[in-house]
Amino acid sequence: MFILSHQNIPFKDWSSDQIEALYHRLARFYQFQIKSLQINRFDMIEDLIQDVFLRILEKESQLKERKFFSTWCFRIAVRELYIHQKRKRKDQRIAYQYQSLLTQQMEAQIQILEQMIFDQKLAVLYRCIDKLPDQNRHLVLELLNHGKIQSLSEKWGLSVACLKSRYHTARKQIQSIMTAIDSFSHFLAS
Repeated sequence: MFILSHQNIPFKDWSSDQIEALYHRLARFYQFQIKSLQINRFDMIEDLIQDVFLRILEKESQLKERKFFSTWCFRIAVRELYIHQKRKRKDQRIAYQYQSLLTQQMEAQIQILEQMIFDQKLAVLYRCIDKLPDQNRHLVLELLNHGKIQSLSEKWGLSVACLKSRYHTARKQIQSIMTAIDSFSHFLAS
């Protein structure tokens, strides 16, 4: 509890020494409260004390008995700490909700970008396939659609080794075309 020797003097008429004494008492009270709440921010003590002083100036006329001034100050200090903690929890909830919303938006944007990149790569791949010789282009397209060399071997009447060789050649051709396109795009970007 605050024990103030100048309880009968209105707060607005206090000397700077009296105000400083109250300030130090409030600072000690808040330092203890902040340590017990495990808050590592002592810069908020200044804000809390300023709020208490403003509240005392605003509400001093409502104080009925001057002898309860120190108890009244203590209640204001506790109330301001409560308001501060409540505001802090609300700010944390808002920050969490905002962070969650941002995360969802970022994930959606990443998915859109990934889909766009995939679509562009797929378009480049099909352009590369279009530039292949006819027999290799047909082989690659059939493998993309059906995916089995065994069934193509039976369908086309060619050996599996022959189709694998053609497929390997087609892959090398696609890689060289894509490298050329990639080099050209880097050239344009620079």
